[in-house]
Amino acid sequence: MSNGRIVTWYPPVEVNVAMLESQSATGSGPWIEVPAGLTVWSFAVSSDTTLEEGASDATVDIMVLNDETKPASSTDGPIAATLTVSTPSAGITQSAYRWCKAVKTAGTTPAGVTVFGRFTPASSP
Repeated sequence: MSNGRIVTWYPPVEVNVAMLESQSATGSGPWIEVPAGLTVWSFAVSSDTTLEEGASDATVDIMVLNDETKPASSTDGPIAATLTVSTPSAGITQSAYRWCKAVKTAGTTPAGVTVFGRFTPASSP
């Protein structure tokens, strides 16, 4: 398994991507290009993992950019959403960004976390 892996793709209605997979230390996933027309984004920690085991300081930031070409993985962008121990999911509606990535920015317990992204059109349920 690798960060950025497309899990399911049902064009033009939905794309599900593994943004981070088994990320135990702070680190960044790759930039994911969001197909045109998919403007509702939701992100969640996988139901079989947690952000941290017994800790409360872990965060995963969802970053966005609208660059013409794919940014380098080391490039960060503005934070559009933050997942925390108490809020392990988030959504962004009517997003006009072309690229997004998940970055585990904090956490003291080396628990492997997996974050999934789901991208759908605005008219999708």
